[in-house]
Amino acid sequence: MEKKLEESGDLVSTIKCYIQEHLSDTDLNRQQIADEIHINPDYMSHLFHKKTGVSLMSYISEQRINTAKRLLATTMLPLQQIAERVGFSNSSYFHRQFKKTVGITPQQYRTERQL
Repeated sequence: MEKKLEESGDLVSTIKCYIQEHLSDTDLNRQQIADEIHINPDYMSHLFHKKTGVSLMSYISEQRINTAKRLLATTMLPLQQIAERVGFSNSSYFHRQFKKTVGITPQQYRTERQL
């Protein structure tokens, strides 16, 4: 049983690394991740949620927004470019998701962080 827990922890780490490396992929999804690490997508999602307390898609969204926040605060990249770098093919969707999650627009976030 101990080995199984250890392996599932390693699997979650592998999933998290894969997500970080492929965050800019607009089609990043559980099937793509499961195919890459050779595991059933349902089992992978279940295990990820069990180990982290967060659904896989919520984790991906959270990572995208956190990376966007970092880029907004530390670079002068255009918003469209930031949206693309964090996996949003549509900048208006990026704006909506960012505002829904953070409470302010990406531009407002940038302005507040660069004072």
